[in-house]
Amino acid sequence: MPTVNDFIPRITSVMEAYREMTSSRRLRKLLELVLVLGNYMNRGARGNVSGFRLISLNHLADTKSSAAKGTSLGVNSRIH
Repeated sequence: MPTVNDFIPRITSVMEAYREMTSSRRLRKLLELVLVLGNYMNRGARGNVSGFRLISLNHLADTKSSAAKGTSLGVNSRIH
């Protein structure tokens, strides 16, 4: 039967990942860019939103550009 000590390495890893994500300026900028692009793509339909759920990032690979030159994920990767 697992003890609390068996979970400490996993908990430590999750805490470290959280610290890295919350302090990353590059990640913050990337998420801001995703928000701006989403607001641009949805202009008129939903108005500007102030945020999005992280699960929405899974849909970036499926979002095609109107010019059929790739996906929004590809555009983001070329910008950075």
